[in-house]
Amino acid sequence: MYSESPGDSRTLMRWVSWLGCAVILAIGATLIVWIGVQVLPITIGLLIAIALIAGGVRRSRRASAVRQFRSHYGSDGKDLLVVLTDSPHWRPYIEREWLSRWGTRAIVLNRSQPWSPSQPEAKLWNAFKGIEEHTPLAIVVPPNGKVGVFRFFKAFRDMKHGKDAKLREVERQLQAAPDASTSQT
Repeated sequence: MYSESPGDSRTLMRWVSWLGCAVILAIGATLIVWIGVQVLPITIGLLIAIALIAGGVRRSRRASAVRQFRSHYGSDGKDLLVVLTDSPHWRPYIEREWLSRWGTRAIVLNRSQPWSPSQPEAKLWNAFKGIEEHTPLAIVVPPNGKVGVFRFFKAFRDMKHGKDAKLREVERQLQAAPDASTSQT
């Protein structure tokens, strides 16, 4: 299992996020007390409505990106998006190991080269990338069914320090996903 050091920048960002949420909750609680407890049900209702709308927009955006990727590349047998940069920590490895295995079914989005957010592969990446570990990344889009997202940043960072177990494990999971999508067709 991977653990982060206390001085890790991601750990700091998580604490800042939690602190920001706590401040917002404190301000909200203060306003509720100041305005009156009568608005509490309205406030809670609005927060739930906002959360539901945001979740719906996210699901819709993802579904649209998947449909566009499938319609643009599915007929060519492409069901794997590999997102990388020109980093020497992973690009040579990905080109040598992954593209030799999965190149016939892969679309590559190299973020170090010119690309457009309107490309189907860029829309798919933007819909699933998240905040952390968004590059390098592999997204499996089978012809039907659930999309698989595989994050490799920490695995390549560990490999750089002579620890390749995490990379091998995520690669094993990625290998199983394209194999599973092949059997679904």
